[in-house]
Amino acid sequence: MANQSDRIDVNMLSNLNVLIICDYHLPGSNANALADHINSFQKHSQHNIFMLSSVGDLPADFNLEAFDVLVIHYSIVVIGTSYLSESAKDRIANYKGLKVQYIQDEYREINRFQIEMDRLGTDLLFTCVPQSLWKYTYPDHILPWLALRPTLTGYVPEALLQHRVKPTAERTTDVFYRGRQVPYWIGSATLEKYQIAQEFARLARGTELVIDLASEEGSRLYGDSWLQHLGNAKCTLGVESAASLLDFTGGFQRRTEAYIRQHPMASFAEVEAAAFPGIDNRFNTAQISPRCFEAAAMRTCMILYEGEYSGILEPGRHYLSLKKDFSNFNEICTIIRNSARLQEISDCAYQEVALNPQYSNKRFVEEFETGVAEVMALKKHLPRRIDIEAIVEQFQTVYTDYRPEVGRLHGALYFRHSSNDEFFVSRAFVQYCARDIDLLADSHKVVNVSPKPVRSHVHVFESIDQARPPIRRLLLSWWRRMPYSLRLKIEPLLLLIKR
Repeated sequence: MANQSDRIDVNMLSNLNVLIICDYHLPGSNANALADHINSFQKHSQHNIFMLSSVGDLPADFNLEAFDVLVIHYSIVVIGTSYLSESAKDRIANYKGLKVQYIQDEYREINRFQIEMDRLGTDLLFTCVPQSLWKYTYPDHILPWLALRPTLTGYVPEALLQHRVKPTAERTTDVFYRGRQVPYWIGSATLEKYQIAQEFARLARGTELVIDLASEEGSRLYGDSWLQHLGNAKCTLGVESAASLLDFTGGFQRRTEAYIRQHPMASFAEVEAAAFPGIDNRFNTAQISPRCFEAAAMRTCMILYEGEYSGILEPGRHYLSLKKDFSNFNEICTIIRNSARLQEISDCAYQEVALNPQYSNKRFVEEFETGVAEVMALKKHLPRRIDIEAIVEQFQTVYTDYRPEVGRLHGALYFRHSSNDEFFVSRAFVQYCARDIDLLADSHKVVNVSPKPVRSHVHVFESIDQARPPIRRLLLSWWRRMPYSLRLKIEPLLLLIKR
């Protein structure tokens, strides 16, 4: 470790040029927490933030060395080549600036993540793993140079704090929840996300409670639809974000999947006995879920399984504590019928949690900037101070990676951190119609466009995306066959669809 006198001045490390590599999808199709996490860098950072939404190869003539800091967002999974090709990994490994990484779902194939971080040369990792487990997941003898900083899985979305919400008494759904069954190889903690809904629904029969509970993949909600349902509910169920297994080699996953292929109706107990006997619950990775912050911001009273919730939520004050054996179910039902008590709890969670700067996206970005400054100073990574216009020039060509084999279209969406959050270049408009991927066979072509028409195209495809499916398919097919020059002339007509 360098001596204090060897470090560079942290005050020098301002207005850095930061590139964030991420996988950003259609507006409304990202989980709200993921979109907020990505967008927060641009909203709150003092640095010049650029985003590259791309998978596979990095653009061939894109100069990574123009940036002081490279961030690999958790939406990019570094193991395997689905998100970063071998070529992309080599280019990142050869990059000379500071490399920062965010990871979630850190319970799986831990050794492979360690190998990839070694290969990429990650300098700073923001991890959701409790600090007591760092000696297992990121041990000093394997990654001795790696700087670790704690982070949460999500923070309070500031947009929700301005959201107009109904008083509890005016909401028509008593209890709302959307969850899903996740793989057994995560451990018994995986059961809670769907068991809480199943058991609550079973016990609620005949109680006259109005419930909207589902744990099937097809019932998941995103974007405005999620907020509308959450904002019309007096209460929402919840559990800690947790895995009770740490799968270092991927062996638990492989054995679990092999057993389920042969025994598709097997229970968790059967799978546990066959794939990871005696291993479950040796590690506790439980922490607060981003959904808790969303519920607090929407003033929806939380009914949560007993837990720690990262020490942020206090039972009886910020949420109703539901025992995992449901032995206090009747007591919970009595409180649900008391709108005044629910309002008291939700107001307290709003004031003490949602409005607490400690859990804001602004604080999350401040922690990022502090971590970058400390590690850059410690490792003596001097900022390059490349003219911002030299970087902007890179963003004048739009790169789109068309990958039909994975059924998705990945474009690049770039912003400059400025008072106007100006679009420099974007092919984001093609992402609006990713569901009609077969109509975009020519979308792999590289096109040079200026910011103004790009913004217009984004608005056009926002409009088309709101049309009914048959009309949308017709409009997209029509648009695809139209010469580019003609598209520019008819945009005002298409914009009428949105109105």
